[in-house]
Amino acid sequence: MNISELIDKNYHSCSILEEMEELSEWLKDSSYLVVIDEELRVAGIVSQDDLINHPTGRIIDFDFRKPSVSTETSIVDVYNLMASSCANCLPVYDNMEFIGVISINHLSHYLLNQYKKHDLIYQRAIHDLRNPISNIIGLNSLLEDSIQEPENIEIIDLTKTAGNHALEILNKLLFIEKQESDQYKLEITDLNYFVRECLTELKGILSNKEVQLLLSLSNEKFPYLIDRMHFKRAIHNVVSNAIKFSYPNGTIDAFTQISGNTFTLKIVDSGIGIPLEKQLFVFVDKPLQIDPSSPI
Repeated sequence: MNISELIDKNYHSCSILEEMEELSEWLKDSSYLVVIDEELRVAGIVSQDDLINHPTGRIIDFDFRKPSVSTETSIVDVYNLMASSCANCLPVYDNMEFIGVISINHLSHYLLNQYKKHDLIYQRAIHDLRNPISNIIGLNSLLEDSIQEPENIEIIDLTKTAGNHALEILNKLLFIEKQESDQYKLEITDLNYFVRECLTELKGILSNKEVQLLLSLSNEKFPYLIDRMHFKRAIHNVVSNAIKFSYPNGTIDAFTQISGNTFTLKIVDSGIGIPLEKQLFVFVDKPLQIDPSSPI
């Protein structure tokens, strides 16, 4: 990626004849100033580091010039040039015309945001893989009861071992849950049909824990604008927790209800439940009202 979106075009400037001592107050609010010569042309950049190295005298008395870059210069090349020239800000030109400044702060801010973004994608990918793998392990357990041939039993054992190993790796990698991104792929979806589809996919996990899922879903259609991946993740997480904390041979009930513009999905398990003192931090006083004109 190039630096075109990271350029500071709202920079402050100063005269080339300015005394360095007079710049100290200006440079408290801005880490650099664009230097303008006597012919009103951009002559270079003076930074806080320059002020430290040259606390007295005029700007014109020392070398304030810094290597220039273009809007098409890559972020990596700009970073390397800053490192080799010991400059934390560089002038940016487009077709020989000065258009702004790129600083180490701009690069750091961008790279930090990119890191957070890719880390979130990484966390999501791991999180999304856990339920399918758990489901495969559960389905694998169903096959054990119906297979008698020794060679096939060995294959089943190997696939179970591989599945458990994959799940163990994912659990180790998934060390923190990140806040959801604001990037969504929205599609009109019949929520009743989609909920049934999401719950059906968990059959393997249910059988592995010997828990029965009872569905009582509305027959009405409720088209709604959702991000299917995020919605499915939310359902899988809620039901997976219900399975996790249910007793063997227990039941989980799933209900959907439509009342006007409100769609309600309720998951009820027969497990240990949430302690009373913690319920205040989990549940809200009022049910969520869904407005069909806005995405979920």
